[in-house]
Amino acid sequence: MGRGLSELQKTMLSMPTNEYGDIDLNDVMTKYYGWKQYENKHFSKSEIGNQKYISGYIAARKAFDRLKARGLIYSANRRWYGLTQAGRELSAKLVQ
Repeated sequence: MGRGLSELQKTMLSMPTNEYGDIDLNDVMTKYYGWKQYENKHFSKSEIGNQKYISGYIAARKAFDRLKARGLIYSANRRWYGLTQAGRELSAKLVQ
């Protein structure tokens, strides 16, 4: 694997799943950055700041892509994801 996991990646792996076994990337950004979600899980860019939102979103997307490349998550789209067996095993170690 080379480098270790970032704090954002650790947050992504330790998030609780919904009733379908998925994790919403917006929930990750709420937990990691402390951003408030509004209707339909949207953020207020004017409240957060446009540049801060874009930077946070890009960081979350890159963390998502790196976890997927490591085989720790799977996803059919770029918002919801689930943990692979390897991801579940690592997640269990992180939450101990």
